[in-house]
Amino acid sequence: MTTLHDRLGDLAEDAPPGGTDPDLWERGVRRHRRQRIVAVAAVAAAVALIGGAGATVRLQADPPPTPPVDVPFGDLHVPRHVYPPSPWAEGTDELGPPGPLAAVSVGQRNVREGLTGKRTVAAYYGVSAVDGSVRFLDVPGAGGTIPILTAEAALSPDGTKVGYLRGSKDGTTLGWAVYDTITGSVVRLSDPHVPEIPELPTGFNLSFSGDSRYLQTDYARSPWGDVRDSELVVWDVSSGERYKAEGPGHRWLPVMGSAPEGIMWSRGSKIFSFDPVTGATSHREAPEYVVHASLGPDGQLAYIGRASLKADWVLHAGGQALDLQSDDFYLISIAGWRDADHLVVNGAQGQQSRIVDLRTGTAESTGTAGPFDGVFFAADLWANDLVDGVRPPKADDPRPTSAEIALVVAAGVALLLVAGGGGWFLWRRRVRP
Repeated sequence: MTTLHDRLGDLAEDAPPGGTDPDLWERGVRRHRRQRIVAVAAVAAAVALIGGAGATVRLQADPPPTPPVDVPFGDLHVPRHVYPPSPWAEGTDELGPPGPLAAVSVGQRNVREGLTGKRTVAAYYGVSAVDGSVRFLDVPGAGGTIPILTAEAALSPDGTKVGYLRGSKDGTTLGWAVYDTITGSVVRLSDPHVPEIPELPTGFNLSFSGDSRYLQTDYARSPWGDVRDSELVVWDVSSGERYKAEGPGHRWLPVMGSAPEGIMWSRGSKIFSFDPVTGATSHREAPEYVVHASLGPDGQLAYIGRASLKADWVLHAGGQALDLQSDDFYLISIAGWRDADHLVVNGAQGQQSRIVDLRTGTAESTGTAGPFDGVFFAADLWANDLVDGVRPPKADDPRPTSAEIALVVAAGVALLLVAGGGGWFLWRRRVRP
């Protein structure tokens, strides 16, 4: 049997003359290192190619900073023009609460489906009272219940709360909710005896009290109810407690007004007031049919009324009657007070609001739209100067283009080829026993 010693001796005799190269081992180590470096560099280059291609698919600008929320009241303003956000713009889910709002409206929003698909929906958006920035409001339970031009949303006079109908995806109304624009929290309001709120033929009244403490609405507690079954209900937006301001049995729905404190509404020629704390109700009689009523900061009553069904609607305030109707303005409602001598009134759809000087009886345009154009303003902010609206930036479509998809596919194929080739190269160069 040949031993290992004998075999080594035979190899030594067969070796060429000249001895062994002392640098042979070092050259082999350096060659092996070069091969590993080349393979790793190839894989890293392929990974970088993939990463760069992916970055071109979802390259987006940094989100705008969240406006400050702790600002003096005098620094909050209503814009003369409200611009909707870009359909692909982000909302409060990504950017956070918007802070105090000057206005709320509804716009078209694109929702991505799959890699390249999209779906367009109606979505609430808010306009910041601080810097005029605009963002979508991702409020829970609003899907499927958002109309464009009806009062199924409301903005509190101080701009810190948004009330809206809360429903299911099939459009069934389950109750109401209040979104806090400062904290992003949501208070859900429900009647335990009415799991589904039946919509009356005239729709819903939805508004906030003048002190922003209560959300006011009316509804029938029976699924077969009509106007006579409707109750006027007040919700405490902090605790969710429910107060019944007026029971059923009336032929006409109440027309919600505004007052610095408590609840105000009108029906016929009567103007009612309700105190949720004490439960006391009082009323006063007007000399004519009242369309809309409001108490000013000094307790002065202003109302829109008419002497008969065929008469024009006239503004009564400051001891005088002002007929503001004209070819380009049809008086509808009182929007709010700038001070004790000036109030803002809304016109019909497509007409700008007016500031009325109660001392002179003159009116000038604000340049803003109103609720009949689907825009709801924070009533308290009419006391401050109006500002120009801010046009929001265009948001990029996040869906990849055909060229970007092709680039990613090509980069993936290149990665597979390089990785496979590198692996094959290393396998071929492996040290065999």
